[in-house]
Order: sequence, then C-alpha cells, then structure tokens
Amino acid sequence: MLAAIAVTIAACIPGVFQLVSLSRRAAALSFGTLPVISVDSLWQLPAACLAWSIGVIQVTVPVVAVVSCGVGVILAVIWGGRVRLGDAVRANVIVMMLYVLIPPILFLIVSFLSPSMLLVSRYWSWSLVPLAVLLALVLGSIQGQGARRIAVVTTLVFVILRVSSQERVLEEWREAAALARTSGKRVILFSGLIEAEGPPQIEEGEYYQYLRAPLLVYGVEQPIDVVGVTYSEEQLEDAFEVAPFTLVAFHARRSGVLSPERFLRTIQRQGREPLIQKQDRLITVANVR
Repeated sequence: MLAAIAVTIAACIPGVFQLVSLSRRAAALSFGTLPVISVDSLWQLPAACLAWSIGVIQVTVPVVAVVSCGVGVILAVIWGGRVRLGDAVRANVIVMMLYVLIPPILFLIVSFLSPSMLLVSRYWSWSLVPLAVLLALVLGSIQGQGARRIAVVTTLVFVILRVSSQERVLEEWREAAALARTSGKRVILFSGLIEAEGPPQIEEGEYYQYLRAPLLVYGVEQPIDVVGVTYSEEQLEDAFEVAPFTLVAFHARRSGVLSPERFLRTIQRQGREPLIQKQDRLITVANVR
C-alpha cells in the first residue's frame, strides 16, 4: 500500500509543475470545454457516458498503441500463446500503469474543477516513457515466440498507420492576407485559435493582436473582427451585420460541421451571397456585400 501511495505521488509531481506553468495561461485555456453528459432518463446514461468518453478520449498515438497492444494480446492468446506475469514483472506493470493513468486523470479532475480545459495529451507527455515500458512488459510476458510475434506486429502496424495518417500541412495565411488587403473592406476572421471562442473582453490587452496575428503579420491594416466557430447563430448574425466585409476562415470541424460552411450558411440566411475568392484545405476567403 505504501509503495502504491509513493508511486502515485511520484506520478503526480511532474503534473504539479505542469499545472503551475499552465496556470500562467489560465485566460487562454478557459475557452475549451469538456463534453457535457445530458440525459432525460437513467436508461440513456450508458449511451451518454459512451458519447462523453468518445468526446474526451483523443485518438492519439499512445491511445492507439494501448488499444492495438490489447488486440495483439488477444490475437496471441487465440493463436495459442499465454500471458504469464511473474511477481516482479506484475509489480512493474502495476507501477507503470499508475504512471500512465494518473496524469490524464489528474488533468481531467482539474478540468472539471476549473474553467480551464486541460485534457490535452501533450500536457502529460512525460508519461510516454512509462507507457513504452508498460507495453514492452506486457508483450514480453507472452509465452510462445509465434504468438508474441503476432502481438508485436499487430501493435507496430496500428501505431505506424496512426503516425502515417497525421497530416502536416502549412497554413497559407500570406495569400489570404493579400486578398484581404486588396479588398480594402473590414475583415471578419476565424483563425482557429481556441482563444477566439472566448468572451469579447479577451480581445483587450495582450490577446488583441494575438487573435489577429495571422493577418496582422502580413500587413492587413483595416479593422479585423474576430469570431468563433462555437458562437451561437445569434452571435454570428450580429457579427455579420456589418457590410461589406471580407470573411477569412480557418477550416475547423465542430460537431461534424466545417467552420466556413457554417459561416457561409449564416451569411446566406441574411440574404447575401458571398463571393469565394480562395478555398483550399485550410483557409476560405470570401467577399460579402
């Protein structure tokens, strides 16, 4: 028991330092929100909890590694292998599991108790080393060379597929800024930054230029209004009342809807037809009269 308590405390120490660092950016982190569990009856609770879990758990490489390792172990057992953990290995597995599980649980609790959304896997990246050790211990405990090989290959294949599926594309703001400058109109910007989802007062002080940086850095001088993709329809309609203007929207998907699509639909409901000037995989620019 004392050993488990000591390991738990040790696993929390890096998180405490990380939380202290993140607290200095509390205002910038207060706009992400955890999914809400909403049910009308007890029978809906399991489905709501499942939906909540899907909304919270991100399909990151570590998550894929854990799931694929579990699938690999099952396939190895079906193949005829056995999983045997000696006392020493079992103790190490428990220790590594604590190191892997405690950080996200810690940040989940803080996200519930504070206005900041901290459930982002990079905030507890120090747990990746214990995770690698944990997977190695589990895979190494499989008896039978063929069965172990199946488990290892299964884990590697899924992890490699997940890593290779990560797209890294450059955000081409230079062209979008040039189009905005040429129009000479007021600009309404959705930059994709989480801070843009916050209340209007966030535009004051240090965040004013930060929220508009993708365009300001390329010399856009006309007024720039900031909107968020999580704004209500009423908020968007109020923002789009100014005319004419140039809409510059980063592509972000929320609740299955791509941000420019939602903005353009709102503008069309106001009886105006936006003229698309640029639309690629990441940014849409449209002139609105």
